[in-house]
Amino acid sequence: MSIYYRLPLLSLSTFVTPEHLPSVCLKQDSKLFYLTIDTGLRYDMSLNPEAMSAWKYEKTERKLEVKNFYGLVSMRDLYSLDFLRLGGIKISNVEFFEEHDKDTPVIELSGGIRCRNNHPHIPTQGTLGMGIFERYNILFDFKTATMKLYRKGVRPASIGKSKPLSVSFERRLSLPVVQLDTNYGPKRFLIDTGSTVSCLSADSISRYSVQTSEGTDWVKLQLSYHGQTLCEKQFRFFGENMDLIGVDGIIGMNILGFYSVFFDNKRNLVYFF
Repeated sequence: MSIYYRLPLLSLSTFVTPEHLPSVCLKQDSKLFYLTIDTGLRYDMSLNPEAMSAWKYEKTERKLEVKNFYGLVSMRDLYSLDFLRLGGIKISNVEFFEEHDKDTPVIELSGGIRCRNNHPHIPTQGTLGMGIFERYNILFDFKTATMKLYRKGVRPASIGKSKPLSVSFERRLSLPVVQLDTNYGPKRFLIDTGSTVSCLSADSISRYSVQTSEGTDWVKLQLSYHGQTLCEKQFRFFGENMDLIGVDGIIGMNILGFYSVFFDNKRNLVYFF
């Protein structure tokens, strides 16, 4: 049974990237670096050349097969850090690959992603992925723009005071995948804080009653779990076939941003509240 603690191991403010994704700020060699929070990245971390120059690292003999949004595959060298300091926490045995501009394509979205708050959009120099996050229980509180890390087996007190929707997830290539009920039957979704919008693969468009506005194809999905409603939201069609990780679509920040999202990585539960 999990224990409620009021104080996390770590609490960090989150920021907003130009792509309207969450990020955190790290300090290394008196320099500040912003890293995107990406639960859709199965590795520990990626860094661009600017950020790599601030860390002491070693090149390993291993290579990674990295696939970008469009399905293009490239082989990358894998590097290792003795540790990464995230706020007041020292995380050991961290591996990363070099991030290229083409890894994070800019996609023009008709209809625009509109900010709900007046905040700056800060470019990032890398990404933190599930290889780091799965070592802890973690709360992404998008309502208060904070990220909190807890020991595994520990949940925040705020869950006990609310009525969250708890959904079991399975790990596919180390990534969190949930099965939800929709108005088109059960569907599997990747919970992806590294995706601005929620989407379905382009090759599945014939399975849905599609509407088009401003040149963009979309379908409205009603999402629920065991009779509890999560949301009703537009899903767009783009990207590669998602069969590699066995999902029908991606739940992105246009949904997640309205919630506090807590990953219990010991019991494989994700809470929305």
